[in-house]
Amino acid sequence: MLRSAASSSSVTRKHARRGQQLRGTSIIHAESIKEQQQRTRDELEAKRACLDGRHNYLFSMLADKLAMDLEQVENFILEGDQLRKMENFFQADGSLVLMFFYQRQDESSKGSKGKLWLSDGTTDAYTGFCLFFLRCNVQRAITNANIHQEVNFGTLESNGEGLLGALEQLLSMVFIPALSRQEKWGEITGADMYTLRSQFISKLTSFVGVLSNAQASLADVVELAPCEGINIQEASTQLTTAAQNPTVLEAAEKCASKWCAQIEQILTESEQMRKEADTVGPTAELDHWKKRVAKFDSLTSCIKSSECRTVIALLVAAKSRLLKQWRLLDSRITDCTNEAKDNVKFLYTLEKYVEPLYKCNPVSMLESIPGLMNAIRMINSYSRYYNTSER
Repeated sequence: MLRSAASSSSVTRKHARRGQQLRGTSIIHAESIKEQQQRTRDELEAKRACLDGRHNYLFSMLADKLAMDLEQVENFILEGDQLRKMENFFQADGSLVLMFFYQRQDESSKGSKGKLWLSDGTTDAYTGFCLFFLRCNVQRAITNANIHQEVNFGTLESNGEGLLGALEQLLSMVFIPALSRQEKWGEITGADMYTLRSQFISKLTSFVGVLSNAQASLADVVELAPCEGINIQEASTQLTTAAQNPTVLEAAEKCASKWCAQIEQILTESEQMRKEADTVGPTAELDHWKKRVAKFDSLTSCIKSSECRTVIALLVAAKSRLLKQWRLLDSRITDCTNEAKDNVKFLYTLEKYVEPLYKCNPVSMLESIPGLMNAIRMINSYSRYYNTSER
């Protein structure tokens, strides 16, 4: 009994020592967390003490646009080394633009808390707000006195349409209307001012049209259905063995059949007659073929992908009957791609003659008619596709 009591007492002391050690470790851990939190607060306050009127001006603009408290904006920007990166924007011969991205955590709820950070625009995905500050003259340093005159503020909002849609909206709804009402154009005066202003706004409007067409082309990009039931990486290294596997071959033929049906539908839609309003002009023809080029380029990229090449290689190794249909479709894709690119190339030669038809009066248009007729005659003589009866 004495031995048992001694053993029990020893175990109790060990447990007590272990408990003391755990409590000591917990206390040390808690103290280290408190010290780390205190260091973080000290660093934050040290950064906050470096802020001046220039920072407050920029932060207030961000806060007003995002409907946030000024302190919230400061806390976002004071994280990491963002404040140091901002200093280059204030210096003479510094950066031209200062750009911030704002991303809501929950896009379905506009009241949700988001994240604001400084970005150079090259590494971060643009999906929410882009808020930017532009300098009028990088040779002058930005001070508290001149920041209101030297820095312009603007925003881009994607609204689910990406960068192209945001830029198109900014130019068409803000810059073009403002420039159209601008009376003074610096040192340019007299009749030259009206001519150059008209030309500049015309070019800017054309660029907005390019953005719109580019966005439409991206929305019309082709993506072939994903291939299921095949390990592409394994099959690509063991084609002969994989082609002899009935299960793999069946999956490959099923996938290829699906692609053939999808490609057949795309080709059928491209060959249908277009219905256009009576008010459309010659540029509509160029826009149409630009979109065709983008669509068939994306389809060609899909066909050249490793997934598609592996599936077709399996069909070749197995001598599948689907190869005949695939090769016919591949040939038609090549013809359609060449036609679209050839037509775009020739239609670009008409642009400088067609532009006056949209902007000039009937008398001024006469100067462009001879050049336009010569360009059309050249297209009819040399174009492989436009000199056919169908076109």
